[in-house]
Parts: sequence; C-alpha cells; structure tokens
Amino acid sequence: MNRSTHTYKRIGSFVELSNEKIRLSYESRLARTKLDLSLLKLGEELKPARLLGLMASRLLVPLSETIKSRLVSFFQKGSRSY
Repeated sequence: MNRSTHTYKRIGSFVELSNEKIRLSYESRLARTKLDLSLLKLGEELKPARLLGLMASRLLVPLSETIKSRLVSFFQKGSRSY
C-alpha cells in the first residue's frame, strides 16, 4: 500500500489539528468498540452449552430420521402380512 507522506497537508491551523486529533480519537474508539462487539459475539457462539445443543441437534436429527424410516418400513411390512 503506497501511502503519501503528506496525509496531514490539509491541516493549516491548530484548530484543524485539534479537530483532526479528536476525529482520530473517535475513529480509534469506534474500531475498538467494533472489535469488542465481535469478540462478544464470538464468545457467545462458542459457549459450551450452546455447542452441546448444536452438536446434539446435528446428531439427533439424522438419528430420528433413521428411526422413523425403520418404523415406517416395519409397520408397512406388518400391515401387508395381515
């Protein structure tokens, strides 16, 4: 990335310098806040209880489908023999 060495060339007074300092401070705080929010979201998604629930649901859905299909086939075979 080629950055110009004259990024603050537009600043011509101490008032503009002060305003730029405040702007950069707010920009920095906003970036930190976004990072903190992202870390909180990640921490919420990686909670052990949540992961256990997710894993259980991913295992139980195929298992219940298998049991359901076997029961249906069992009862269809049983109804044919009568």
